[in-house]
Amino acid sequence: MPRPASYDEPVEPLLAAAADGDSAAWDQLVDRFTGLLWATARAHRLTTADAGDVVQTTWLRLVENLGRIQDPERLGGWLATTARRECLAVLRRSQREPSAVTDPVLAPVPDPRLDYELRHERV
Repeated sequence: MPRPASYDEPVEPLLAAAADGDSAAWDQLVDRFTGLLWATARAHRLTTADAGDVVQTTWLRLVENLGRIQDPERLGGWLATTARRECLAVLRRSQREPSAVTDPVLAPVPDPRLDYELRHERV
């Protein structure tokens, strides 16, 4: 499938216009690079919810740094790197937070009768 013509346009004027508050330019940037961000997040095997958070946070990082992008034509690389960093942060947080299944306080209490029956099962 051929890419829309807007994908062939330079990124610099879009980025400058978005920095000046042009919502149409921002929408074009989002249309152009959101697929890349989703692919990056899904490559890290995040859940759909976590991947969505990564995509949204990556766009937020761009908003925070719109005036600091030194090479606008490399925006795709900047976004992909930012998304990868956000993915790693999500993965680190998920390793620190115990899940309900592994949390001993929330784990179901085993039925002592079942344990007894398993130990004394006759063969």
